[in-house]
Formats: sequence, structure tokens, C-alpha cells
Amino acid sequence: MERWGRIGKVARRLTKEMLFGSQPEKILEVILAETEGLSGLTRLRFLRKLSSTVGRREISGGARVEYAGALLPEDRRRLESSFSIRVGRDVHLKPRKNQSLIAGIRVSIGDRRWEYSIGASFRRFIGAEDC
Repeated sequence: MERWGRIGKVARRLTKEMLFGSQPEKILEVILAETEGLSGLTRLRFLRKLSSTVGRREISGGARVEYAGALLPEDRRRLESSFSIRVGRDVHLKPRKNQSLIAGIRVSIGDRRWEYSIGASFRRFIGAEDC
């Protein structure tokens, strides 16, 4: 049972490594160290559980920008540069049009999210950030 309790700790470490741009070799080192000594079937179960715990979004580095209106290539490059500095790693945003945003953008990197839109400004203004 103790082995399965480690999954959350390992998942957080792997997520951090992936979000901050570690090389695949470093991530593999962590996985191999954590599964050393496990039998084949136990190792497979551990890896499946770990994979589902980390989540597909974190594994892929899930950086995206949702926008209303038009997103020009030079604006996308500026956003990537700005967020690369903010999170301390290279960010390559995948654009996605979102008509529900009112004149603005929403940037998601892993499980972090920033919204710069009229709707978000209005919610902050009225003090209803959780709306």
C-alpha cells in the first residue's frame, strides 16, 4: 500500500519536471528510480496509475491560448515570449478560438490559467472572481 501512496509524490515531481522543461532523460531517470525493484506487472500497474495521476495535459506540456476575435502571429510570439519568462521555460502556445470570451485572451499552461478579458475584468471589479 505504501508504494501506491508514493504515486502522488512522484506525479507532482514529474509534473514539475515536465512543466519546467526538463529533458526527457531526466524524466526517465525519475521513473526508472521509482520503479526499480518492482516486478513487471507491478511496474506496469504503477506506471498506468502514475500516468493517469499526472494527467494528459501536464504530460504534453499543455500550453494554449484561447482568444476572441483575431490572434495575429506577432501577438502570439509576444505572448509566448512573455509567458516563457513568467514560467521559466520555453512556451509554445496552441491557439484556440473561444467565442465565449469577451474581447480578450485566456492562457493555460499545465494547471495554471491567466485570463485577460472584459469578463474577467468585470468579475474582479464586482468582487465575484469565482463567477
